[in-house]
Amino acid sequence: MKGSLVLLVMYVGIVLLSIAVRRLTINIKSYWAYLILPLYLIAIGIYVYLMFWLTEYLRDKKIYLDMGHADIGIFLLFIISCVTSLAFIINIILVRQNKKV
Repeated sequence: MKGSLVLLVMYVGIVLLSIAVRRLTINIKSYWAYLILPLYLIAIGIYVYLMFWLTEYLRDKKIYLDMGHADIGIFLLFIISCVTSLAFIINIILVRQNKKV
């Protein structure tokens, strides 16, 4: 149960980052938005890697979060965050094309 709650908090962080990037890129009036999107994907990957590292660090300190066998919970978080980020990117591109920014 504790692992599920931690994964939910991690996912909320990803959604908040996605919303911030969406607001930023829709209001930019140049092609800088298309430079920010790959940086956003890299940031998501680094975030998930840091969460994996944090669970390993806490496990070494004898604090167990129960992410499943071989940290499958964090792997599923990565897959879900990739789908979420792709949905946000598609939404950003469609909104920008409709606004003709």
